Amino acid sequence: MTDPGRKNSILGGSMIIAGTSIGAGMLGLPTISAGMWFYWSLFRLVRQAVLCAR
Repeated sequence: MTDPGRKNSILGGSMIIAGTSIGAGMLGLPTISAGMWFYWSLFRLVRQAVLCAR
């Protein structure tokens, strides 16, 4: 199934693992914030976006 002209790369494998981890975190966010009120969840979401944007 792989192209014989392409070599596996550590960067490509790392990107797949990073994408999977980020995706799992995105799926877990609603579970974490299920017991919180709407404004507390919104605050945490905005705070995380600001911290990631730095």
